[in-house]
Amino acid sequence: MYVWYRFFSAGEQIAVMASLAALLNFGFGVLQFV
Repeated sequence: MYVWYRFFSAGEQIAVMASLAALLNFGFGVLQFV
């Protein structure tokens, strides 16, 4: 993980984490309706 962080700036890290969180929330929301 350390190498991963070295290649991304703080803003990019936040954007990636936010997008992953949004995808997880979307996935769980869909599962609730199935």
